[in-house]
Amino acid sequence: MKTVPILFFLAACLGSSTAAWAQGATVTSVLTSRHVKPAPAAASSHPEALDDVIEYCATYFNAGDSDSEAVMAVVPVPAGSTLVAGSARPARQAQVSTDAVSFSPLPPARAAEPAGEGGAATDAYRAVRWDLGVLPGGASAVVRLRVRTAAPTAQPGIQP
Repeated sequence: MKTVPILFFLAACLGSSTAAWAQGATVTSVLTSRHVKPAPAAASSHPEALDDVIEYCATYFNAGDSDSEAVMAVVPVPAGSTLVAGSARPARQAQVSTDAVSFSPLPPARAAEPAGEGGAATDAYRAVRWDLGVLPGGASAVVRLRVRTAAPTAQPGIQP
């Protein structure tokens, strides 16, 4: 796994969990990514090539000795990618947003879509949020989702 530094991710996560800071607890987060289904090597020399499925895993850790309340985990869906249906875990707590501001419950994946294995993806979602509730001192919580990279758009006069 490689660590993906996303300042927006950290700002969104820490900004939405202000109740955790008010109680003297220190909640930190780490975002990692891994290729789940890489595209054929001949298709591209880019590490995150067309038709790759990438899993993002966010770990939240309360390094304090007191509980953090109202902890919210927010993982943005990167531009140029789509959320893989059924891949957000834990699914029962996941909410999605098309603007990374307003969130609504994640619609359940249809039975015909293999969860997390590149089933139908929703390209309108820009972020996924989980309400982790109380994170006790010394405890951690993990959330994850998968995205599929999008096809590059053709530009006149440019050959792939």
